[in-house]
Amino acid sequence: KPFRDQPDYIKGGKLRDFQILGLNFLAHNWCQGRNVILADEMGLGKTVQTVSFISWLIHNRKQQGPMMVAVPLSTLPAWYETFKFWTPDVNVVVYTGNRASREYIRQYELTFDGDPKRPKFNVLLATYELVGTDVEHLQPFQFQFLAVDEAHRLKNRESKLYAHLMSLAIPNKLLITGTPMQNSIEELSALLDFYADSIQ
Repeated sequence: KPFRDQPDYIKGGKLRDFQILGLNFLAHNWCQGRNVILADEMGLGKTVQTVSFISWLIHNRKQQGPMMVAVPLSTLPAWYETFKFWTPDVNVVVYTGNRASREYIRQYELTFDGDPKRPKFNVLLATYELVGTDVEHLQPFQFQFLAVDEAHRLKNRESKLYAHLMSLAIPNKLLITGTPMQNSIEELSALLDFYADSIQ
């Protein structure tokens, strides 16, 4: 059932009509078992639409997580602020810091009793680099959903980021990029290959 108005669990501001349309687009494709590339131009609120969609998964579909949002380091603060502003009830863990800091996060903030099947969080917000560095610590989690910001970074099938994210075997993927094809059709093909697996 499409939204005509903003859901009451999305707080902080007012979604524009085209952003509600984007939320409906993401929700409809999730219900149809399809992964998505969200390719709005810069400045149209791809982050807000994604955060709103994650909140929809939690509130409407009872998908409590765990979920992952993989982002460049430069956009991580903006993502965290967007979650806190629009969806303050979503439990977001920012996975960052040096080795000792990340070990502390893994020990005290991610799970109950160290069991990855009993996560404490809804969303893990992590940089590309730390997904790669700590991929073996993340693989035991059964992530339900993956959003990749600036997903044109996945245009190279041979990249480490591509391999690390694929190794997590996350069934539902959202690729966020205003430029799904920059130089050649092979780049778009690589993105389509990455998200080809349907929801299981």
